[in-house]
Amino acid sequence: MLGNGQALSYGIGVGKAGFAWSGVTQITDKREWPDWTPPDQMLRRRPDLPHHMAGGPDNPMGARGIYLGANEDVIDLYNRVRIGATVIVQ
Repeated sequence: MLGNGQALSYGIGVGKAGFAWSGVTQITDKREWPDWTPPDQMLRRRPDLPHHMAGGPDNPMGARGIYLGANEDVIDLYNRVRIGATVIVQ
């Protein structure tokens, strides 16, 4: 919310088809150029993936991690939100 009766909306990626979700949650952490460690379930499906990848331009987590999005809007959103902010995914 911008405080003047307006709100911003961002497109996000919440996972592969069949793993997507919707609902209300809170932001629990924010990181710049986050590392990525695929979960065990993903490694079982894709054993070719690295077990850990340091943050950087080639990392699938992207430039900012809010763990809800990985597009160009996430940099703007990252600067606007605080840990504990409510997030609604539709």
